[in-house]
Amino acid sequence: NMLVAEIMRREGGFKRLDQVIRAFRAARLPTSVWHLAVARDGEALQLASEAARADRDVVLTAMRQNWNAFQWAAKRLWADRAFVLEAVRLDLRALTHAAEPLWADREFVLTVVQQDGAALRFAAEPLRADRACVLAALQQYGRALEHAAEPLWADRDFVLAVVEQDGAALR
Repeated sequence: NMLVAEIMRREGGFKRLDQVIRAFRAARLPTSVWHLAVARDGEALQLASEAARADRDVVLTAMRQNWNAFQWAAKRLWADRAFVLEAVRLDLRALTHAAEPLWADREFVLTVVQQDGAALRFAAEPLRADRACVLAALQQYGRALEHAAEPLWADRDFVLAVVEQDGAALR
């Protein structure tokens, strides 16, 4: 593996796995090297520098190769709307890692519930009371109605729209 060879050349060899990981992270290898490494093995992201683990392209490449690489992504990426939306395209499980402020972002919630209506349950309360968000979720997943906020039930037009969309949704 080219990364191991490079670290061994720089560090003079390893004795323990934790030394290997520290050496990789301290090596300041260019992001392009990490990009190549994670394209072959997504788990290589765990060895990457903080900078590489915060690089959207490196992390998404790792996740394309091995979904479990998400666990080594920098936390700040989970607050990045574009990153999370791309991660969701790879695997809907990414929704459970989205930072809380994104769930108060109407555009984000609308986009997400069109892919997974059940995701409405993560939306901030005001968006679970937003007619457009709830109806978009219902189009994708009829049981999303369970997560609609109470005030919507007093809205006659909303209830009629639900019945028009799916009469069985009220059962």
